[in-house]
Amino acid sequence: MRGPAASESGNARIVYTDWRTAPRHSSGLAPDAAIVIDEAIVQVYAARAFRWRRHFAVHPWIIYKRAGDVTYTRYEVVGWRGRDVVQRNYAVPDGLWYGAVPELLVDHRGPVAARLIDQIEAAIGKDYRPLSQPVGLSPTGSGMQVTLGGCSASAWVGRRELNSTCWVCTWGWI
Repeated sequence: MRGPAASESGNARIVYTDWRTAPRHSSGLAPDAAIVIDEAIVQVYAARAFRWRRHFAVHPWIIYKRAGDVTYTRYEVVGWRGRDVVQRNYAVPDGLWYGAVPELLVDHRGPVAARLIDQIEAAIGKDYRPLSQPVGLSPTGSGMQVTLGGCSASAWVGRRELNSTCWVCTWGWI
């Protein structure tokens, strides 16, 4: 993957140091939804994170469209957007992430994509607690979630989990 705060044009490499001026336009990787109107599509992208984070992190997101749709739906986690860190259509479907050109990681089309979309919609956001409510019941009501920094994970009955990558503790009970 290319550097998150970098974009390549020909042989020139442009490094962006200010998020306000870094480009966010379409990379051209996603097919034009109006042209492939009869096809369901699910794609997953990732681009290097901005500035110093580019050395060890990427920003992933998922886009999809059902057959018949002329636009994509994009979901991602954006922690600085306030209470709700799971964002819908925050940016263009295949846009540069603050100057970083995304890489297409997954590309499903047709009946496979159509079957995945319902599962994706059911799963999006269920494991993320609002920043203003760091403690609460799990989505199933069978456990408890505690989140630090906006990351979270589902609690299962009778299961204890510590996810140090996202700084999450979840406890389940019978």
